[in-house]
Amino acid sequence: MSNDLDDLIRQSANENLDDIGLSDDKVVVEPFCNHPWVVAFSWLLCAVVALFLYESPLPRERSVGSRSVETNLSVAMYHVAHRVETYQRYTGHLPEFLDPAWSESENVGYALTEMGYELTGKEGGLEIIYRQGDDPEELLHFEFSEDDQ
Repeated sequence: MSNDLDDLIRQSANENLDDIGLSDDKVVVEPFCNHPWVVAFSWLLCAVVALFLYESPLPRERSVGSRSVETNLSVAMYHVAHRVETYQRYTGHLPEFLDPAWSESENVGYALTEMGYELTGKEGGLEIIYRQGDDPEELLHFEFSEDDQ
């Protein structure tokens, strides 16, 4: 079988294009790109998309307003108060310190006082104070006023 292959290779090397009806004059070399308008359209489309993204970038993260800050802080304090109250119910005493996993915000402070415990939430100019015995629902319905700033 290798002899047959070798013979075919030799015949192919000795072939003349004129023998099969192709001469050097008739050989047509195809252009690199048959449809230059498609390439031009693709480049134009890419340029338009890039220009659109440059002129109208994706929306940036918005800064939160004072109402959002107040709500986030109030809810975080409510959750901490709930966890402290639950701890006291199960153990019979208040925790000495807050477990870091209990607080959703680093802006909530915890302190033991003679009357129980006190939570202090500070964010910017806003300060909320919650004392043991206060109604925790008021944290969820906290009214923000200009005096709190």
